Amino acid sequence: MGLSPKQLLLPFLLFGFFITLFALLTSFQLGPESNRQFELTLTEIGESKISTNIKPATFSESAFDFVLYTDHYDYNNDTLEKVFIYDERSHEQPIVILADRGHIIKKNSNDVQTIWLHLINGDLYRHAQTQNQIQFEEYQSKLIEKKLNPVNREKSSNSWTIHDLIELVANYEFQYLAIHEWHKRFAISLATLV
Repeated sequence: MGLSPKQLLLPFLLFGFFITLFALLTSFQLGPESNRQFELTLTEIGESKISTNIKPATFSESAFDFVLYTDHYDYNNDTLEKVFIYDERSHEQPIVILADRGHIIKKNSNDVQTIWLHLINGDLYRHAQTQNQIQFEEYQSKLIEKKLNPVNREKSSNSWTIHDLIELVANYEFQYLAIHEWHKRFAISLATLV
């Protein structure tokens, strides 16, 4: 007298059923929520590392809407040495700035980030009808002021929860993509039953 194949199969089917339920919960709710948090964290990190466009001994045009050159840039402290700036934000009066040192200062208040460039010991040249030279010990200029709101970042398809998928299936524009995502998640979850 032994166990019949049905009696042996029942615990495995029950275990597979619970694993499939857990996989469905993970792929439709827990996974997308975790992925969304990961996306928001990446966005915050990207916004806090704006100064990574600055490279030492290279003319950086895309940094802050002007050309910036520095002999040395410390990424940890956001300090610059031997700085050259050609600022053409005001087309009528472009400015050339030479400085011994500088700092990039980031200030966050509420949901706004302001980035300032603080320069020490240098000369400022203004080109209007005549050329003006101004020596300074300290010079500060606002580079960027922008809203920090990573929550407004659009969700990727991996971040759609079951509620999002139901809404998107009804939306004709995203219907194909939502149905594809729906089927993919069901297939992965039901594969654990096999």
